[in-house]
Amino acid sequence: MQKLTLNQIAAELHKLWFAIDSDYEGDCFNLPVEELERLTTLGEALPQKVDNWIQFLEAIKAESLIYKERKEAAYKLQKRSENMLQRLQNYLCNMVEQNPNIDFSGTLGTLKVKSNPPALKHDLPTRRWSNEHIVSDEMLAERPWLGDYVEPVTVLVLKTGDLKDAVKRGATYPAAGVRLEQTKTIRW
Repeated sequence: MQKLTLNQIAAELHKLWFAIDSDYEGDCFNLPVEELERLTTLGEALPQKVDNWIQFLEAIKAESLIYKERKEAAYKLQKRSENMLQRLQNYLCNMVEQNPNIDFSGTLGTLKVKSNPPALKHDLPTRRWSNEHIVSDEMLAERPWLGDYVEPVTVLVLKTGDLKDAVKRGATYPAAGVRLEQTKTIRW
């Protein structure tokens, strides 16, 4: 017997059981011998084929979990390396700044402190809105039936560029904790 797929086995069994029900009034012992042998063979092949599929699914699932665990471990290692790099850079920035008269040069380069552009920091509660969840007026005009399921929402946008410019010009907002912070990095 040639190897059959699970779908082929199920289709042939379905065809045989349909023939038993319609042609032989549900009595499988009235089947011709070759069809009865085929029914028996397929009935024995089905559980083995199902077991093969289950083993295959379990193997794929296990492989997927291994990749997920590796990804999580790699992410943790990446974060650890990034944190270590940040701590070392902070240490070197402090050391170079505290010793301005020392030339921190080697054969591979020179350690220098670079000031980053000031960044706006604030304590304002802000939310990020996703455009995929907002229905525009044009979309609503095209689908008037959607009006029963849409609530109007006002989205306020913090204009961080304008706020940053105001703080640079000397404006203060102590209640909101608005400030400019300038960080430093080490270059080599």
